[in-house]
Amino acid sequence: MYRQHFGLRCAPLDKEAASLWDDGALAHLKERFDWLLQSPGIGLLTGEPGVGKTAALRHITRSLNPHRHQIIYTAESDFGRIDLYRALARGLGLEPSYRRADLWRDIKQRISELVQNRQLQPVWIID
Repeated sequence: MYRQHFGLRCAPLDKEAASLWDDGALAHLKERFDWLLQSPGIGLLTGEPGVGKTAALRHITRSLNPHRHQIIYTAESDFGRIDLYRALARGLGLEPSYRRADLWRDIKQRISELVQNRQLQPVWIID
């Protein structure tokens, strides 16, 4: 009903939207994200609530080759270090170990196996 009233073709910032409005910032973010994929490290995307950070990352990661990148998305990240490790382990397809040292060892082994044996680069997004 509201789409008809405002003349919209689809719901704004819909999780499944095929395209996003781009004032140049989305293209710039895509360039930086591609650079980060080529030079692995830590990236930080900040912005006011509701500006579309999550939608932009979803849009960008949707175009990545799933045979080269494994996207691990963690939402609701207001928890401790061990909880983050457990979320990462689950995202990597592991059953999280109880002890932190074992958990960290398992994560490092899985990432090493993905990169070296399967040429698959993990991309961990914490939202």
